[in-house]
Amino acid sequence: MPTAVRLPESLHERLHREADARDVSANLLVTRAVEAYLDQLPPVEEVAP
Repeated sequence: MPTAVRLPESLHERLHREADARDVSANLLVTRAVEAYLDQLPPVEEVAP
C-alpha cells in the first residue's frame, strides 16, 4: 500500500545511502525498520493511562 512519509533531507539521504550500500530498496529498509520498531513496542495495556 503506498504511504507518504516526510523525512528530513539528511535522513532521506542517509536512508538512500544505506539502501544503495546494501543493494536493496529504500522501501525495503523502511518496511523492515517500521516492523522492527512496532514489534518492540510494549502492549498498549501496559502504557495506557
